[in-house]
Amino acid sequence: MIKFFSSSHTITLIFIPLVAVILFLLSFTQPAEINISGAMPFFEVSAKFINVFKIISMLTGIILIIAQALIINNIATNFEFLRNNYLTAFIYILLLCSNNEFMNFNPVIIANLFILLALNSTLLFFEKEESSDKNIFNSSFFISIASLFYFPSAFILPVTFMSLIILRSTNFREMFILLSGFLLPYCFMLTYYFWFDKLGYFFNSHFSGMLTSKIHFITDNYFIFVLIIAFIIILSWIKKITGVTEYIIKLRKFHSILIWFFLFLIVTFLFLDKKSMTHLTLIYIPVTIFISKYLIESKNKVFAEILLWMVVAGVVVFKFV
Repeated sequence: MIKFFSSSHTITLIFIPLVAVILFLLSFTQPAEINISGAMPFFEVSAKFINVFKIISMLTGIILIIAQALIINNIATNFEFLRNNYLTAFIYILLLCSNNEFMNFNPVIIANLFILLALNSTLLFFEKEESSDKNIFNSSFFISIASLFYFPSAFILPVTFMSLIILRSTNFREMFILLSGFLLPYCFMLTYYFWFDKLGYFFNSHFSGMLTSKIHFITDNYFIFVLIIAFIIILSWIKKITGVTEYIIKLRKFHSILIWFFLFLIVTFLFLDKKSMTHLTLIYIPVTIFISKYLIESKNKVFAEILLWMVVAGVVVFKFV
């Protein structure tokens, strides 16, 4: 299976959305009304529209997952984490289709799209010096937009600050550009609510819900799947530590950013008052690259195949458990 997805043939590309559609059909249920209590403003507007046309709820979710799979695959190949292949897209689809809650229309799945765009802009800090100001602004701007769908996305901003330090010799001006990109959407949003005398509603409705919403923990069955993923992540980190000298400086810096990205998201999940399984979809962004890189570069191909089949089996099993 790894060999098939390691190629860049057209048939492999066609297979990527096909897998997503099959997993979607295996878990298709009548869409329920989306709860917008405590939702951030952009998601509140989107959810009101979706509640009128419920049939497009899961369809929108699966379209977003396919689009994001192709984007993260493009990031992995463009920044040389991996050579041209579609394994990264396949892994991403498996992870995000592993739980029905992820596939429904939810704020995190939309935020993921903008976080991926932010990650792409962040890595471009190193690649394109001539357009660095634009990429610095874009990275924080996309994070800001993501946070207006799902506020915990804002906690990724410190990683962007760290990326500036890791990837280039930064200065106060670039830090100001980064902060401006994040604050701009909020300035427009606050101006809108102030103009219509709804500032109180903005803070009470969109932020108080984060502290009072129902808490959803990872179920026992899905916890087993998470343990499988965690095991592969540990193996990938061990391989990275033992083979760190094999990577060029640029890749070492890129890997450092992904690790900090992963750690910040784990920490934010632990301290969130509103713990939801959907937060895992944010964490699955760096996890996807960790796993796909390990499977591709593993010298023990048989063991790598077994690990991938365990992930596939886990996704299928938890569709019916």
